[in-house]
Amino acid sequence: MRARFVIAALTLSTASCALFETFPDLAGTDASALDACDECAAGDADIDDSSTTDGGGLVAYYRGSGADLSGHGNDATWHGNPALSPDRFSTPMLAASFDGTSYFEVSTHPLLPFGHASRTVSLWVRTRHDYSKGAAGSLLSWGLTAPGQRFGLLIAQPGEAYFVGENADVSGGPALNDDRWHNVVVTYDGRLLALFVDLALAMAAVVDLNTVGLALEIGRSTLGHAPEPFTGVIDEIEIFDRVLTSAERRAIYFANGWK
Repeated sequence: MRARFVIAALTLSTASCALFETFPDLAGTDASALDACDECAAGDADIDDSSTTDGGGLVAYYRGSGADLSGHGNDATWHGNPALSPDRFSTPMLAASFDGTSYFEVSTHPLLPFGHASRTVSLWVRTRHDYSKGAAGSLLSWGLTAPGQRFGLLIAQPGEAYFVGENADVSGGPALNDDRWHNVVVTYDGRLLALFVDLALAMAAVVDLNTVGLALEIGRSTLGHAPEPFTGVIDEIEIFDRVLTSAERRAIYFANGWK
């Protein structure tokens, strides 16, 4: 089961230089932490807003069709009532629409990051579903239901962004069910997990993960777990086998002129 066990958030005043080098978004949030390390670099590098990531490591990329656009050929299968919706630019028939019974599944995805391996997941989501009374809605999940062996993103009560690792969960993200498009990015470097919503750091914590399993679920939870069905639209699901830089996260967010 998904226990709401929340890992203690990092105390930035004792953070290491490596933390700020990996997540420059944290720099400046606590002056004492920066004072402890003069070499920490704050702020984002200038980027071309029309670009996307070019550092490699993309292992999966899905839009509404379910085809794996990363080029690795691990296509997803629709279950339930598949539907296509406009993307965030109002271009029709590109995003995947989920009705609470439908979901994507890749039954065997050999390239998913496992164990303690570094990774990044980025996706766009839009929903107005009321999660204040019902079960959580799973955006993406892989792994098993044993402690520390799952890697998933949810919308939990009352509508907040929530990372689930099975007894290695991190909660406290902003509400996502306001019927607006949001970019949600989660990174993990083998120790530190960070979740960003629309570029802003929403939460960060040290978690001990050992992700196990080959099945990728989109729009529902890990097999063997309560379904946690999602209602809404998901688009541009990207999985990398490394931690994206701040500039790369910005490139994804601002790609094609999104503001």
